Amino acid sequence: MRILPIILLTYKRTEYALRTINAFLNHIQFEGELRWIVADDGSHSDHVNAVIQEINEPGAVIWRSKRCSYGANANWAWHQASQISSISFWLEDDWELKRPFDLTNYYDLLIENENVGMVRLGHMPIDLTLHTVGFNGHMYGRVDKGCNYAFSGNPHLKHDRFASLGHYPEGKNPGETEIAYDYQVRQKSQPEIWWPLLIGDNPPFGHIGQVQSYT
Repeated sequence: MRILPIILLTYKRTEYALRTINAFLNHIQFEGELRWIVADDGSHSDHVNAVIQEINEPGAVIWRSKRCSYGANANWAWHQASQISSISFWLEDDWELKRPFDLTNYYDLLIENENVGMVRLGHMPIDLTLHTVGFNGHMYGRVDKGCNYAFSGNPHLKHDRFASLGHYPEGKNPGETEIAYDYQVRQKSQPEIWWPLLIGDNPPFGHIGQVQSYT
């Protein structure tokens, strides 16, 4: 049976986090079992309790709340997920799933194609270069790692083979971490990052709000 850990990275933004969780639970489709891993960067207890209550899966949530930087929490969550499955789904607390969306094909892609390490599911910046590739009857854009933001913290599925590129830099805020990790990822051609072309101009996940968690 497929088991997919859902990594939720969160800090302070309770309204956004609850909206993110609720939309995900209402719209996600997956032929398997979901497990939740919540990495909170030291928010107050009311935030943590509200997040766990919204997920509402007794016994299916691994979590910690510790102020130690975005990268440190991401690395902790990735380690926890790796104990469950080689593939994990990554979700930050300000990305809303806008419509029904099935993860199963993309999970299977990462299992069956050893060249792919990550499937991006958020929006794709217009200045990135994509090379069209096909697999099992589906078309994808393979991201050219010569461009900035080949990697992004947008919602994505990631295989543990991605760890060959190194883990997240620690001690930085989320924006600095994303930029540093993107640079790290772009130093090697493998594993590849793919984006489903069927998403087109209507990506399933949308960024919500403008409130920064780190100020």
